[in-house]
Amino acid sequence: MAVAVVALVLVRPAPAAAQLGQLLSPGPLSKAHAALEGAAKCQSCHEPGRQVTAEKCLTCHEPVAERIRTRTGVHRDAAAGCVSCHVEHAGVNANIRPFDTRRFDHAAQTRFPLDGRHAPVAANCAACHKTRSFLTAKADCASCHADPHKGSLGAACATCHATSRAFRDALTTFDHSKAAFALAGAHRRVACESCHTKQTFKGLKFASCADCHRSPHRQPLGDTCATCHSPDTWKTKKIDHARTGFVLRGSHVQLDCVKCHTRPPAQARLKFAKCADCHTDVHRGAFKQDCAACHNESRFGGAPFDHKTTAFPLDGKHAPLSCVSCHKRAAAGGSARAAATVVTAQAVEFKGLSTACASCHTDPHKNELGTRCEQCHTSATFKVSQFNHVRVPEFFGGQHAGVSCAACHIADGPRQPRRTGVPVDGWKFKNLPLTCSSCHADPHLGQLGASCETCHTVAAPKFQVARFDHARSKFTLTGAHAAVECAKCHIKEAGTFPAGSGTAVRFKGLKTDCASCHKDPHLGQLGTRCETCHSSASFKVARYTHVGNASLFAGKHTSLACADCHKREERQFPAGRGSAVRYKLGSGSAITCATCHTDPHRGSLGASCAQCHTPQAWKTVSRAFHKVTQLPLEGRHLAIECVACHVGGVIKGTPTKCYDCHWIRRQDDRFRTALGNQCEQCHRPTSWLAINWNHGAVTGVALSPVHRAIGCASCHKNNQFKGTAPACSSCHLADYQRTTNPAHAAAGFPMTCELCHKPSHVAWSQARADHSTFPLVGQHAIQACAICHVNNVYKGTPRDCYSCHRTAYQNTTNPNHAAAGFPTTCESCHQPSAATWAASFNHNSVFPLVGLHATQACVACHVNNVYKGTPRDCYSCHRTAYQNTKNPSHVAAGFPTTCESCHRATDSSWAQGTFNHTAFPITSGRHANIACATCHTNPTSYKVFTCLTCHDRGTTDPKHRGVSGYVYDSQACYSCHPQGRAD
Repeated sequence: MAVAVVALVLVRPAPAAAQLGQLLSPGPLSKAHAALEGAAKCQSCHEPGRQVTAEKCLTCHEPVAERIRTRTGVHRDAAAGCVSCHVEHAGVNANIRPFDTRRFDHAAQTRFPLDGRHAPVAANCAACHKTRSFLTAKADCASCHADPHKGSLGAACATCHATSRAFRDALTTFDHSKAAFALAGAHRRVACESCHTKQTFKGLKFASCADCHRSPHRQPLGDTCATCHSPDTWKTKKIDHARTGFVLRGSHVQLDCVKCHTRPPAQARLKFAKCADCHTDVHRGAFKQDCAACHNESRFGGAPFDHKTTAFPLDGKHAPLSCVSCHKRAAAGGSARAAATVVTAQAVEFKGLSTACASCHTDPHKNELGTRCEQCHTSATFKVSQFNHVRVPEFFGGQHAGVSCAACHIADGPRQPRRTGVPVDGWKFKNLPLTCSSCHADPHLGQLGASCETCHTVAAPKFQVARFDHARSKFTLTGAHAAVECAKCHIKEAGTFPAGSGTAVRFKGLKTDCASCHKDPHLGQLGTRCETCHSSASFKVARYTHVGNASLFAGKHTSLACADCHKREERQFPAGRGSAVRYKLGSGSAITCATCHTDPHRGSLGASCAQCHTPQAWKTVSRAFHKVTQLPLEGRHLAIECVACHVGGVIKGTPTKCYDCHWIRRQDDRFRTALGNQCEQCHRPTSWLAINWNHGAVTGVALSPVHRAIGCASCHKNNQFKGTAPACSSCHLADYQRTTNPAHAAAGFPMTCELCHKPSHVAWSQARADHSTFPLVGQHAIQACAICHVNNVYKGTPRDCYSCHRTAYQNTTNPNHAAAGFPTTCESCHQPSAATWAASFNHNSVFPLVGLHATQACVACHVNNVYKGTPRDCYSCHRTAYQNTKNPSHVAAGFPTTCESCHRATDSSWAQGTFNHTAFPITSGRHANIACATCHTNPTSYKVFTCLTCHDRGTTDPKHRGVSGYVYDSQACYSCHPQGRAD
């Protein structure tokens, strides 16, 4: 608070500013904003150059800002500025919250409708809103009504009660289905107090019926009464057998209960683990598994037996066969056990049947292919749909895979096999040849040998060439050749071949030179080595390097198209007369610029164009030759066009003096030769403004950087260069006279401006007066001169702190300087170089401030601003803490009041006190961190201690068996174990 007061003193407005604020204010602020009254606080709400903005208002009114952000309450759609509704400066008692209670829609605006029993209080807002702010009212019932349930049912009263009816009506209107126990059947007719005794609504047990009802069954049948009973009536009408250990299915459902339960279920429990507990085994013990593995409750006959569980799963044509097709009726007789068993069904043989195909089917191959029929045939069909040739599997893939068996395995041609069970005759399955020629004729007539697989594969359709690589031949196919069809070069012809005369595609003896296929478009100009320029990728020449005369074929020439120089002509060529592009234009020095280009200089500069021009850029002329002329080019002269000096193309006789071009021709001199016509004495061709002239050496007045940046005419008016006065005031007299911060003329400042201002300064504000009589540091360095030098009086200004800061001294309350009698030599605590009033009093010289002392306000120790005679011992300030301490009780234990013996001033908490427990170690081992009261049970005397609290006799006695003089006593424990260890 003291800092805020001092800050206001430092920036206090002048009386004129206060009067201005009163003139500008449209009226007093309301009571709510009275703290913001005054011109110095206008910007708390107003922004410079703008009206009052919502951002300023919402910075203080955070609850309203939150409601706008969440779009709730009256302000949820507040899009315009606050001042559209809340108008200030209308007087102290003005109502800045216009509010019509008659038209206010409480339900829409607050989402809390005033209906039912709340409707009568709608016209009296103060009945609920006790404070000025409407935002603090809560919508929960407990904020207005006392809870008769004392919080046992939670805070959501609307779960049971409604505003439309009386509070007690909830007894008849409460929807019990919303509770954890919904009322059904006869429960709906039970009075509330029958279950909710003593108004207890929470914690009632209802998980099972037994929580309320006593079981009438002599033998317990479980806790789930709902298995047989319903809330409608206790009488049992139907039992859900699915909830028992035996679910009724199929034929069991139709049985009467007495068929199985010959005695009441509550008196006898039936066995039902397996079917044999009730039914007779017709299979005479042939199967070890339970009947349910094959039969079900629907009917005993036609059981859906899963043959997959046997060693012979039924699939394909086997699946629809009846059981009797394989399982015949068992032979008469049997074991004595079987004879003794009375059965009603005939026994069938299921064990010992063979699963081999030959046990049922005849072999049509006469055992030529072995007995494993399943290698070729399946149970789905006897016809072989797929056979895997395990010998040379790659041969039986591709196009061979679809070939019918008869195409290879019938010796005299394909014949239809008979399907009557008679063996397939004339078929051969073993020792067949695998060579291509055994089935296929050679279409190449012996040109490519007998190894057909070198080019062909069984995977390629229609005998296509899949493996042949032209790179292995004498002519590798690249570029455009790779896409050419074989038939373009390899043509079918009639002739003599290695296998004899006939017609076949020619593969051997073909030429590989370009001319054998392509016509020469150059008519013999460039020889027969087409690959010198062309490639197989494209006949178009992508790049060609001219050999010889490298200086000619460079620069712009390299980007020219061939057709720009090489034209098509009708003439005699090496291969004869005809029309072709001419490529032989000459050689060596025979090709000159004039061969292609017209001389724009008409011979005036000779025929050697290369002196100025290069193929790289014709228009960028080399000025190198100009170095040996009467005017070597440099600086800006290098960038101008030749015609700028050589008017009309005239080369000879062009003037070389600056004056001739820049005054006689162009009159560039703005001083109109007032400074002479020897331009080169000051200017250089590199830049017209790069003046090589020393103002200080010639005139005796050196120019500062700022002066060098301004034009000459700023000082030399009307081009008058002689007699200009060098004093600052001769140019800046008007600046001197109108300066107000400070007012130089009124203060009587001398006109020797250079005392404060330097020519090197770039702004007047850089002036630095010699303030050595009072060094300006800290906050003094940033204050305006008028803060100390009032009314432009600079002489006689006091230099002590108190003369200027008396008001701050008198108004300071933390601590109160005047009341405490602090001296007015402010510099003893405050430093002029400090940025704030925060004093740097050396308290360590009187009482070192460490630990929590360093964070306390001065008044915590110096009560009523009394700073002298403050006690320095701990007990004088912390007596109450000493007397109230219970763990341990310092007063009862008679602890000394020299607190520093256990507590350190640097500690941040009393709990950090460390007592030197030299009589017994408690800082390590098993006794570390044990509370004092654990051993010292008498709070009035810490000399009394006990070990028996932790070390009970049942544990201690067995460990001391055989120990001489052992006594179960604390003093005896300490005499043997003074260090707390077991040894």
